[in-house]
Amino acid sequence: MQRTTFITAIALLAATLASPGFAMGDDPLSPPVISCGNGVPGGVNCLVSKTQLKEARGAFRAGMKLKDHRRLEEAFAQFDTASRMAPQNMQFLTAREVVKAQLVFNHIERGNTLLLENSRAQAASEFRAALELDSENQYAQDRLVEAVSIRSEEHTSELQSPCNL
Repeated sequence: MQRTTFITAIALLAATLASPGFAMGDDPLSPPVISCGNGVPGGVNCLVSKTQLKEARGAFRAGMKLKDHRRLEEAFAQFDTASRMAPQNMQFLTAREVVKAQLVFNHIERGNTLLLENSRAQAASEFRAALELDSENQYAQDRLVEAVSIRSEEHTSELQSPCNL
């Protein structure tokens, strides 16, 4: 009887440890740790003073107005301020991420248009701007490589053309 209980306990422990929930750091969707103004890391454990919360709400309201007026860069800065002051507030964090996604999309869209117009340097600049906001964006990385590689190929062919020799 004790042997069966022991084997069952070991099997249960092995199954629990093998589950992805116990694997530390393997969750690619885990949110980034945000440090509070009081030095306590993590959004849930933050102790936000009433003054900080009031300032965060003000920054959020300013960000909403800026977003409504299509001033996305400034709105992003306000939402970022709000989400850093009150990291446990999902509304602030969500607004920041939505505007960030819009900014990344706009940069990529402008970059694609510039590539079609054969303005490789400006296209590369737009793709770099997208990557500054979202360094993990594989599409922006690929488009930047394409813009830079085609540009360097054109430069090499200009140097090798018979007119330049």
